[in-house]
This record gives sequence, C-alpha cells and structure tokens, in this order.
Amino acid sequence: MNKQIILFFLLLIKVSYAVGQEDSMSYRAVYDFEYTVWADEAKRNDKIFLDLNKDGSFCYSAYTYESDSLMNTPNGEETFRQLVTAALSKGNTTDFPHRRSKFMITKKNGQKQAIVKESIQSEVFEYTTPICDITWTVTDSVREICGYSCFKAIGEYHGRTWEAWFTPEIPFSDGPWQLTGLPGLIVKAEDKEQLFCFTLKGFCYSPVRSDWAGKGKKTTRQGFLKLKKKDFQNSGAMANALLGTNGTFDSKKKAVFLETDF
Repeated sequence: MNKQIILFFLLLIKVSYAVGQEDSMSYRAVYDFEYTVWADEAKRNDKIFLDLNKDGSFCYSAYTYESDSLMNTPNGEETFRQLVTAALSKGNTTDFPHRRSKFMITKKNGQKQAIVKESIQSEVFEYTTPICDITWTVTDSVREICGYSCFKAIGEYHGRTWEAWFTPEIPFSDGPWQLTGLPGLIVKAEDKEQLFCFTLKGFCYSPVRSDWAGKGKKTTRQGFLKLKKKDFQNSGAMANALLGTNGTFDSKKKAVFLETDF
C-alpha cells in the first residue's frame, strides 16, 4: 500500500470521528468564487455559501439569495427597477442587487447524487447528477490556506480537471458547487485552465438555510446545459428587454461553463 493511500485512509478515519463528535452542529463555509462567463473577458466575482450539517449540505450564491429575497417582497420588482436605474445613471452596471451564480446544490449524506436547481430567466429547472464519479488522486503536497493545513488532490469532473486543497481540520467531506468526496472540507479548488476558482474566506456556526426556489421543472443535466447555452446566445436581447435599453451584443462571443461535456 503506497503512502498516498495510507494518508487518505488515516485522514478519512479522522474526519469520520470528528463528525461524530459534533453531529448536532450546523456551519457555513463562505467562499470567494472567481468565474468566467465569456472567453477573453475579465473574471467575475461571487460569494458562495455552503451550509453544512450532519444530514448534508446546501450550496448557493449569497448575492442571488439577496436578489431573490428582494424580488419576493411586495414592492420588490419596483424597488429593483429603481435601484437599476439609479446605478445606470451613475454609469455603474453592477451596483445593485442582482443574481450572480444561479446554481443551488443539495447534497445529502449517504446519497450518491446531488440535486441541482438552476434558473433560466424566470423558470427554475431541477435535475440530479452523480457526485460519486469524481476520481481524486491525493498528492503529497501540503500548504496552509486560510489558516488551515491543507492537502492537494487532483480530480476530473464533467470535462474539467480540478486541483483541490482540502483540510481534515474541518471534518466535512464536502466542498463548493458539486465538488465533494475528499476526507475534509475543500478549502480551495481551481480548474486547470484557471477559469474558475473557489477560495474559502470564512467558516462559522450558522443555521442551514433552506432551498427557497420550490420545485423546478424536471430535466437532465445535459438537457439543461444545452438550454443554458442557448439562453446565453440570446442574452443580449434579453438584457435589452429587461432594462429597456438598446445595447448591442457580439454574437461571436463564446460562453464558458463549469461543465463542458454536453
């Protein structure tokens, strides 16, 4: 048995024991998420919450939650339009509550599939996807990230190669988005092309927030991603309709996705 396998099992035993000691607590891991939407354009930024307890986890964008909460208030739509108008009058196209990452990922302990919800325009879609098919290779590399001793692992998932750093000091075999399956919380994860990067910024006690989207239209992973790609191709016209503008959009722009195998 080589050193990597021995290390992996020792860490797994440590994580299993620690989770058993604190199985009544709930936590929130806060990640900075740098992501690419369009090729050859600057990355965008999001704040991702991963709410964790003994039953599983729920991952979502804090900014999307803020925006959806506003829109669900009695005068939310009108307030939103006023905030957009005020920001645009100052030449700022982002300084108002707006949705960023739209995925909501529910992972339940003991299950091999994650429940994914994501919206296209105003319609919510829902599907399940296996998360047990990430084959991680734990390396000998060790470094400190956000104050935690972390180990490096390499994995392939849905068309991208991911470099992940995880820490047994936070005893949850989980991570941001759909990344999971290592003996400790994933503290940092970046794809090989450096188009997407999750970095832990904080970890604290917190109630686990419930999925607020309701039931989504049932679909498949590949079916949804094809619809999403088509929506991106029409995004210029959609933005003009929403904001009442008459902007132009380069139809040759290439959208970039977390998953490429669809």
